[in-house]
Amino acid sequence: STRENLVAIEPRTIVIAQGRAETAEAFEGNDKPGILSLDAAERLFAHGVLPGEKPVIAGSGDRVAALVALFEKHGARPVRVERDDLVRATGRAAVRSIELRDGKKHACDVLVVEGRTSACFELAAQAGVEVRFDGEGFSLVASPEDGVTQHASVFVVGGAAGIEGHAEAIA
Repeated sequence: STRENLVAIEPRTIVIAQGRAETAEAFEGNDKPGILSLDAAERLFAHGVLPGEKPVIAGSGDRVAALVALFEKHGARPVRVERDDLVRATGRAAVRSIELRDGKKHACDVLVVEGRTSACFELAAQAGVEVRFDGEGFSLVASPEDGVTQHASVFVVGGAAGIEGHAEAIA
């Protein structure tokens, strides 16, 4: 292609609304089949699929409590553990048990892990938005009032900046 065929587009405003994603947790065997993120388990239930009959759920908070209730509603007896206590997942072809920091083991046919969340930050970083790591994940630096970043024409809305409902402020 030649220079005559190039078109430069300079937008007056850029709105970044890429949200957040769950990250994988680090423990031995975390890549075995049968280990799901909380998001994945919720999606399976939303489509009428019971992820497992002998679940272990690692995490805390309202979403984890709701998932425990869903499993129980479908006849399963989930075991709930702290995410940070996971040491390893064992099993040949798929997860069959987990081991905790205190040495306790729990048999399972599925392990649901509430992962830490991190902003989908790559596009925003390319646009010059400041990215911060808070020890759990990445966030984009934006005003909590209106999503304005250090660049007056670049806005970040929603979960990527840890703020919700600012679309109406951008006009």
